[in-house]
Amino acid sequence: MKYGREDMRSVVAGEVRAHLARRGISGNQAALRLGWTQPYMSRRLSGNVAFNVADLAAIARLLQVPVTRFFDSPDAGTEGEVMSSWISSPPRGLGAAA
Repeated sequence: MKYGREDMRSVVAGEVRAHLARRGISGNQAALRLGWTQPYMSRRLSGNVAFNVADLAAIARLLQVPVTRFFDSPDAGTEGEVMSSWISSPPRGLGAAA
């Protein structure tokens, strides 16, 4: 299965939301703990804006989980499947230089 930019943004946002919920942490609480504004966090949790690598690393530290957990969605397949699909067909501009 191939995952495009929007699909990956949705998968990652959904996984971040799920991990926060499992810890009983709201998006607002996470934003405060991370020193982010509520709108910054809300746009990312909604999937309207993609999390960047630094964002995901900070959230992973907050939740004490490996950053790869955010690429592991039951609806999207296994972590390896999602990552392999994305790596084999990354969004435009994110592939290896030719």
